[in-house]
Amino acid sequence: MDNLKEEIKKSAIDKIAFVSLGIYLFLFSVVAVLRYHFFSFVDFDFAIYAQVMWNMLHETLHSSLLGVSFLENHISLILFFIFPFYFVLKTPACLLVFQVFAIFVGGHLFYRFASQIIGRAWAVALLALYLTYPPLIYANLYEFHPVVLTIPFLMLALISYQKKEFAIFLLSCFFAMLCKENIPLAVSMFGILAFFDKRSVRWILIPFFLGFFVFFFFTVIIKSYLDSNSLNYFLIYQQIGGTPEGIFRNILSSPYKIIGMLFSLDNFFLVFQMFLSVAFFPLFSLKMLVPAFPLFLQHFLSNRLLEKTIFFHYSAKFVPFLFISSAYGLKQLISKSSVKKRKIVGILIVIICFFNIYFVVNTNSGRRNIDVWKEVFCVFQREHQRKIYQEKIDLIPAEASVASTFRFLPKLSQRKNVYSFHYFLQGTYIMSLKEYPWPKSVDYALVDFDDEFAFSFKSKDADKNLNKFFMTTYNWEVVDFEESTVLFKASKNSNFSSLFEILGEKESPNLNIKGKIKDDIELLGFDFDIQEKECCTEVLFFFYWKCLRPTRNDYNASVAIVDAQGKVSHQQRKYTCYRLYPTYQWKKGEVVKEKYRYCLPRSFFKEKNFLKMIIMDDTNKEFIKIESEYKKRFDSDGNLILFNGKKMK
Repeated sequence: MDNLKEEIKKSAIDKIAFVSLGIYLFLFSVVAVLRYHFFSFVDFDFAIYAQVMWNMLHETLHSSLLGVSFLENHISLILFFIFPFYFVLKTPACLLVFQVFAIFVGGHLFYRFASQIIGRAWAVALLALYLTYPPLIYANLYEFHPVVLTIPFLMLALISYQKKEFAIFLLSCFFAMLCKENIPLAVSMFGILAFFDKRSVRWILIPFFLGFFVFFFFTVIIKSYLDSNSLNYFLIYQQIGGTPEGIFRNILSSPYKIIGMLFSLDNFFLVFQMFLSVAFFPLFSLKMLVPAFPLFLQHFLSNRLLEKTIFFHYSAKFVPFLFISSAYGLKQLISKSSVKKRKIVGILIVIICFFNIYFVVNTNSGRRNIDVWKEVFCVFQREHQRKIYQEKIDLIPAEASVASTFRFLPKLSQRKNVYSFHYFLQGTYIMSLKEYPWPKSVDYALVDFDDEFAFSFKSKDADKNLNKFFMTTYNWEVVDFEESTVLFKASKNSNFSSLFEILGEKESPNLNIKGKIKDDIELLGFDFDIQEKECCTEVLFFFYWKCLRPTRNDYNASVAIVDAQGKVSHQQRKYTCYRLYPTYQWKKGEVVKEKYRYCLPRSFFKEKNFLKMIIMDDTNKEFIKIESEYKKRFDSDGNLILFNGKKMK
């Protein structure tokens, strides 16, 4: 009878684990597909791999988004094994679901193994830490990356190493190494671990030399064959040499400098974050972290701040090592603890789980991730915005070449010639000083001028490059525009009159404002037209600006929906003249007529909401109060009231 009760208990715990994993798989798969559907990705990594899949379907490895073969970026041969799934489904979203599935499999493998080490009850507790582990969640949410696919393979490698199942160990190591070129170094370190564990010769020598051979083959032979000097990842180690020879020379000549870098505050904080979210259990069994040593070293010596945080995909490769170590660390704790102390450990795990969830939901995780949660939780509230974006996409022929800012790239990735707009702004490849070769012709350009990340890739020539793209190298006419998004089409002559005009004669607006902004420019007034659309109320504004004197300041605005209590429900940046003719280029006496189309959601008219325009000086990073005699058109902070729920006339 006792045995039967025990079996029922074990079965119940197994069901809890499986259901938890299933919920995770379902929830994050749905979130991934919705984010793809609602244009929520704000970098171009996902788009790169989505185009790689499409290119494989069309028998090429070249990526127009990278400007080189995708293997010159990272040696991710695992994509060839994923390709059959894409071949059947033919949608970029399958990559996102596959990434979630890899985490699901990793969690399942971990739970099964941990159950044998510490029992099912403690294993399901660690599984809860796994499913709420912030670095894992952020890796899941941040685009698509083959390195996340290492999780089940490295998990299986660690498990089979512990079980001394050599064939399974080698097979899992093989597939792990196919995910990214740095993983073979971790495989080599399994040989070092086997040496300290006094394993047989095959456990020591085969992983050690296999890892180094594959690493050499990937980074020297394949990279040398494909090398176009367009991508140089050694630049992120510039402070210690910037080249393999320079790095080796610095290690020999300045060992104390290297040691100082290893123990920097940034590195300490990175390790602290990774260990805190797993209750510091790995500290009680550090041996299983030995294979991850070169991966930690890579992060510690990098000058790229993205690798010093847990908010991107870079920490995913540490997850198997940390959690297998946690299982053994927890075993050490509970085997030497009383029942009372075990309860304390259990309570600690519960607290850390809640902390992890709170941390993920509430932490401002950087410029590219904070919007993720906002869009995940509010995704259906901006259905009309999704339709606006999709309308622009649908206007672009499938065979046309197109340059785009990040938001639209995943949907545009299923074509031969698609280019990331940030390359044009920067003028060079990202990981290189080599000049980016502009295509001879581009048929369309879909640009979100509020894409702060795309426009953050600025060089000293950014303004010149922007002017070069729109005014000299290519000629454009405006096909459609909405809020900060504009669709351009190649034309014989450039024509931006749909966006803004420089008026030869003064034209009087119906709504006078005469609002001065620091005595530099004046908002003479504005007009608007209203059009009811299926998904929203579309308002076309005409703003009349006058340059009072030349200025170095870059004046822009935010258009915000504000309720009667002053709470902002939606805010959209509005760059003056769509960044194409910024205020610091205006000439004294010029009158500029700017057109801006804004879509008011249906909910705007249900309550007493206001649409306000807030002026900002982006040069000096400050908000500006508009000075005007028409006080009724402004709120107490000097922000212009454009529209209200009563359809102001």
